[in-house]
Amino acid sequence: MANPLPLYALPGEDLIRTATLAMSNEDSDFPAENAQDDDPSLVAKSTTTTTTFTITTPSATPVAVILINTNAETATFEGSGITIPAVDYDGQRVHPWKDLRTAPSTDTSWSLALSKASGVVWVGRILLVTALHDLNAQYGFQRGRTRPGDITITTRGGSTIRHSFDIRTRWASAVVDLVDDMASLMALEANSRGQYAPFLFIPDEAQNDAWFVTLDTKNFSVTVPNIDVRTIPLRFEELSSGPPNG
Repeated sequence: MANPLPLYALPGEDLIRTATLAMSNEDSDFPAENAQDDDPSLVAKSTTTTTTFTITTPSATPVAVILINTNAETATFEGSGITIPAVDYDGQRVHPWKDLRTAPSTDTSWSLALSKASGVVWVGRILLVTALHDLNAQYGFQRGRTRPGDITITTRGGSTIRHSFDIRTRWASAVVDLVDDMASLMALEANSRGQYAPFLFIPDEAQNDAWFVTLDTKNFSVTVPNIDVRTIPLRFEELSSGPPNG
């Protein structure tokens, strides 16, 4: 890929938000619906080394499947393998995603199988998105890490964002200058309602590394320096995938 771009999907483009989920070998204390919760540290857990999720949706054509905070060592979606990346410098998980755009399929039921060699297998959040949008910010793009400690943030809408001690989260920031991007980024801010609804962000489409993020701002601004430019500063913050039960 000659010039990979960051990608994102709107919260409303995630089929999992309104899907019906069932899983085999379900631990009743950590049920399948936890994989729909916007707190990725709240896991859906099997009682064994394997589980298969059945995801039921309206008729749709997903373009990517994403696993946030899973300890699975192998995974398949509709029988096709999902590569599980190695842990990062801290020994913390990197979240896999599988691009389905090359072989799109329309259906109402989807199968996701997870397994590991020993112990019990879990996943914090599944995403199944129907669109991937380019973010024209590959130049001047900044990425970093933060370790916010034990902090719980309650948003205006009542959702909870939980950070955990010694669990790194990542952030990314950029300034987008293209007039053509203004409408799509305003749609992102409106659909996510600021920090309320997390969404998929992939910093580099050539990397197997997906983030589940919020817009890290209470205010969204657009500057008009001249007729052909709209300056839009953006900052995304990854949600913690640490304890309580992962």
